[in-house]
Amino acid sequence: MELYQLRSFVTVAREGNVRRAAERLFTSQPAVSAHLKALEGELGVRLFARTPKGMELTHAGAGLLARAEQVLEGARLLSQEALGYKNVLSGRVRFGINGDPDRLRLSTILGLVSESHPALEVQVIDAITGHALRMLDQDALDVAYVEGHVDESRYRFHRLGEFDMMLVAPSSWHERIADADWPALGAMNWVRTREDCAYHDMTARLWREKGIEPRTPVTADGENTLMALVAGGMGLSLMRSDMAREGERRGDFAVYPHYRSRTWLGLACLRSREDDPVIHATVACARASWGQATRQ
Repeated sequence: MELYQLRSFVTVAREGNVRRAAERLFTSQPAVSAHLKALEGELGVRLFARTPKGMELTHAGAGLLARAEQVLEGARLLSQEALGYKNVLSGRVRFGINGDPDRLRLSTILGLVSESHPALEVQVIDAITGHALRMLDQDALDVAYVEGHVDESRYRFHRLGEFDMMLVAPSSWHERIADADWPALGAMNWVRTREDCAYHDMTARLWREKGIEPRTPVTADGENTLMALVAGGMGLSLMRSDMAREGERRGDFAVYPHYRSRTWLGLACLRSREDDPVIHATVACARASWGQATRQ
């Protein structure tokens, strides 16, 4: 069994609710549920019963809770004792995230930070790409997830992964866009994101490349709003391929078959601060979480 499974067990027991437990653990409800299922499978007993009031411990769960708490406390004491045998990195890092915590592997990163640098406090702050870059400039963030093009003369950008962008439309537009050329697409309405979202710059570059300037009668503030507006018939939009395909499976979107591009997801910090030990340690944990070697 893993410590993160025990943390999920103890947190759900304390909160009595999977959603609140997931919020406290900076992860998703499905992830917490999966931790509990795996732990129950390994132990061979049910730990919780679902009731209208929430998650209630079974007899076995109540009996094992104290032991799980002891194991976690033992792990914490071990980490504390280890501080005396190594150089201790302490302080606070303000970590900006620009989307779904599971997609960004936030729980894994925070776990590595906690294990490697137990005296380091991480403050997680929601900030989409443009806003995150401004907050780095204003010393309101130390490191942040960003997407797309970044001025690498000013920011140190650690590429963590690539993802595809696709062009989507309301599902009722399927026949309308199937064989449309770019002038025809440019004559249609589009949904655009606000200027500090990476999708805004990606869309602007696409329009310049294709020589079009569509109408944008509505602007979305975030991915969830963007999906809802496209599904509601407001127009075309660029969208991450996983979101596009999932919406297509649900019957919300039609995917334009003749366009796909790739862009980067990564961590950014100011170049003037890239050697700050707190930033260096956080980036190293993020790179490890994405299966990358630590920069020396």
